[in-house]
Amino acid sequence: MRYIYILCVLFIVGCTTNIKNSNDEVTFNLKHSYYKDYETKLSSHTEQNILLLFQPLPGKIFGTPTLEYLYQTKLKDSSEFLLILPSNIDLLAETFENDALTIKPKSTKILRLGTFHYLARYNDLVGGGSFIENDTGKDLLLVYFSNAIKITGTVYEGNESFKHDIIVKKPGWHWLEATETFEGNYKIKKYTGNVNNIEFISYIKDS
Repeated sequence: MRYIYILCVLFIVGCTTNIKNSNDEVTFNLKHSYYKDYETKLSSHTEQNILLLFQPLPGKIFGTPTLEYLYQTKLKDSSEFLLILPSNIDLLAETFENDALTIKPKSTKILRLGTFHYLARYNDLVGGGSFIENDTGKDLLLVYFSNAIKITGTVYEGNESFKHDIIVKKPGWHWLEATETFEGNYKIKKYTGNVNNIEFISYIKDS
């Protein structure tokens, strides 16, 4: 399912602009790994000066990000990094609208964090990435909500379905999990696992 929210297209780094963070920030201490594809971890792989990029998707959970970035950080040999985001991003977030879903309240603004990386050997193109739960490989999303919200209903994308059962009790950044209940059918809900077990993975074209 990751291809739904890990874009197949590649973005040119030079087109992005930086969004200045507010004084109030939230910090996530995350692990980082390399994968050859969606299933194959490159346990001994290292890259020099990989740049992790985080671009916003205002008003949606799936789709294409804007050509701005909320945060970027360069890794050298480290397998951990800090992700620092504004704690309140209402000015950039947009109202979440989807006719297939019941959204309460409808005025809620959201913003999902897009996940990418850059290597010089990509010839100025950006590669994909994603958040996962380290021990299970479960797909995770980091989404900002402007207020408490309840989202229910099912969205269909091709041969796949995404049942939403999201309950967020306060505004801010929240982790969501996408679990495959049976082939081609997924349930999206608030993540209740250990936040210390979340990992960012970069997809490397070759090892």
